[in-house]
Amino acid sequence: MDTRTKIVSPEEARRRIAMLRARGWRTLAAPAYLDPMLPQHISQMARVVGEAKLTVVIATPEDAFLPAQARAELAASLSFVDLVVIGNGDPHHLAQSLGVDQTVSLLELESLRRKNFVEYVKERVE
Repeated sequence: MDTRTKIVSPEEARRRIAMLRARGWRTLAAPAYLDPMLPQHISQMARVVGEAKLTVVIATPEDAFLPAQARAELAASLSFVDLVVIGNGDPHHLAQSLGVDQTVSLLELESLRRKNFVEYVKERVE
């Protein structure tokens, strides 16, 4: 299966999420940088999703390591991720606009992990 088919426009995500909700599924959206994607991100998302359908909204930090498309493809490769949307602007607003039952932000925790990761890499390179 080509998991890149999970990467959709916000409009398509809204349509698919509405269909899932009509079928009785609980839906979640998780704004995230995933830059880089770390094992902690995967375990945190897996814990949050449970029996729900998960849409990851890819946000882009100012000093991104990887292009948004590459991060979206990594997120789409996870079996428990149902849809991926590449966000422009405010990722929280986009996530909420998708019509999901709940938004679970990974951004705050991720910012701290990302800072620690960057410092770790800089120490190793110097």
